[in-house]
Amino acid sequence: MDYSELISAGIHIFPTEEDKSPLEIDYGHYRAAMKWMDTVDMSLFEKPHYGVGMGLGRKFGNYGCVDIDNKIGNTDRILETIAYRIGSLFDSLTVDATTGGGYHLIYRCEHLEGSRKLTYMADFMDGNYKCTIETKEHNSYIVIPPSPRYKTIQGDLLNVEWITPKERQLIMDVCLGLNERPAQERHRPHSGQCSDAAGEYARELLENKGWTFFGHKYVRRPGKQRGTSATFGYHTPYTLYIFSTDSDIMPFQEKVWYGPLDIIALLDFNGDTDEAKRFFTLKKWKF
Repeated sequence: MDYSELISAGIHIFPTEEDKSPLEIDYGHYRAAMKWMDTVDMSLFEKPHYGVGMGLGRKFGNYGCVDIDNKIGNTDRILETIAYRIGSLFDSLTVDATTGGGYHLIYRCEHLEGSRKLTYMADFMDGNYKCTIETKEHNSYIVIPPSPRYKTIQGDLLNVEWITPKERQLIMDVCLGLNERPAQERHRPHSGQCSDAAGEYARELLENKGWTFFGHKYVRRPGKQRGTSATFGYHTPYTLYIFSTDSDIMPFQEKVWYGPLDIIALLDFNGDTDEAKRFFTLKKWKF
């Protein structure tokens, strides 16, 4: 398969680095660019690159994907379970085997939503729940063949079949039914204005836990080498906002605001806000 075939099939492609990030483009900026990007810039492919990315969502041909990630080594069992539970609908999906033993279930549908986590499963090696299934839909992307170690094992990437919104919902429901993690109470951020000293201490704690600060108030989660996972102080001083949905953001939740008191409570006091408040009082910090 060459790039011209992908473009002729209506697939929006771009070159990627080995870590799957867009070539020479920060992931956070790339997501913003997807809202207005209309054409494929083939000049980017003239530069050294590792793989090929595919734009997803309503703007890019209504492609969507269920991403089965090999976080705990059970992707074959997950794929077999989904295939069994959705029956003949599974034959309508294009299935790519991905690097690291994962799978992409690719489809086209008139109804697509924002990407979201569907399934967490228990990792008995470390006692945590890992996200094993998520959707990649509106304003998202995946890496596809002919990228190294990516292979289409069912269907045809050049002729991805359309499924109905009802069929798409069946796939989502099956994946949600595999979730093992108990429902989490949504974090409610502390609304008080904390002191500068508390804010700097919260930032230091995040750095000690592997969060990387760079650029203008941008933050990268632990284990991530490129791209943006959160902002710090972007709208409110010393406030962390995480938009990454990776399980490596623990103990935080995605798409939630955290002030210094919240951060210190989670990282220094195992989530005990009362203990954190006593610490603030001892330090004579505002909260």
